Amino acid sequence: MAKTPHVKNLVRRVSMAATIGEVFKALDISPVSPEAACAEVVWEALLYDQMKLSLQTKFASLIIHIEEGDGIDGHPFDWAAIRSILSDPEVKGFLKSMEKRGLLPVKRS
Repeated sequence: MAKTPHVKNLVRRVSMAATIGEVFKALDISPVSPEAACAEVVWEALLYDQMKLSLQTKFASLIIHIEEGDGIDGHPFDWAAIRSILSDPEVKGFLKSMEKRGLLPVKRS
């Protein structure tokens, strides 16, 4: 139980980092150390957890706009909304993270 405050402090410092470089600095570890890979996974997990609701909302909106845009009453607004969601930095970051893990299909050329 004595380690709990220390762990909570580490999690707080990692979750406040804006970049993985800030994580390494906050934890005082080298980017090439064995601990770096673990720190990166924890940081991404915390980041994903913080973004989860907003990402869920964006993906749900994307699905609705695809369904509506593909229908007989499709509207140009639906395709504009789709392009907007796909260009959203949070969505792009999530997709990049999924791609790094090999969890996205490879795009056709």
